[in-house]
Amino acid sequence: MKMALAAMALAMLAQTPTVDAFLKTFANKRAHVEKLEAAFTQDTVTPDETTRAVGRIVYERPRRILLQYFDPEVVYLVDGSRVYQYNAEIEQVQIYDLESDPQMEALFLGFDEDTARLREAYTLGVFDAANACGTKGLRLIPLEVRKDKPEDEADEEVSGLFQEVELFLREEDYLPCHIHVVNDAESSVEIRVDRFKLNADAGEATAQIEVPEGTSIIENEALVEKVGPGGKRIPERPTQGTSTPPQPSEAPAP
Repeated sequence: MKMALAAMALAMLAQTPTVDAFLKTFANKRAHVEKLEAAFTQDTVTPDETTRAVGRIVYERPRRILLQYFDPEVVYLVDGSRVYQYNAEIEQVQIYDLESDPQMEALFLGFDEDTARLREAYTLGVFDAANACGTKGLRLIPLEVRKDKPEDEADEEVSGLFQEVELFLREEDYLPCHIHVVNDAESSVEIRVDRFKLNADAGEATAQIEVPEGTSIIENEALVEKVGPGGKRIPERPTQGTSTPPQPSEAPAP
């Protein structure tokens, strides 16, 4: 499997001029997107079962994305290199910091426009996606280069996070409308994104987690706060209110 992925990576490296031109267009199309809200449906496929989850995504510049799963309610928020995970069932928020590693760009699911950081951690390839929800696709294969090795001994291998990601992009703004993640030879994730609301149309949607009174906030494995009366929003910042999340469209049964 690794040999096949390495061969694919070499083939895509030969297309660098095409990738360069594509990434320039990608950045230009994204320049006007300051905020968005969208609905998603996610199917996780393993040898034993296929499970479905639905939720919403909120992205805001600079570099903040929220993924809210509705049932059960679990929320993930990435703010730069800081990650928040909220589990409503146990009323707990976990906060932890990721190292400043370009591979964490995968957590932004193609919604961030920082293509320079993408190229630090992934071999990129462009493909036609006319049969999907968009006209173009961007393929990411993780590279892991040991910096402690001499240059002539440096190796490239597939990261343990996943083996490959394919982003299918809307023509008008190159926002991902379908995300295909290959975890390994036997498991994958399909995420379909729709009901986009951009900028002013996103209203008062914010990339924040709203938690009730009594929620435990744990940072670096230590309890740092019990949320008081009225609840709070995390991360804290001035805000005017909340929005009604868009409902995901019906997806066919797996």
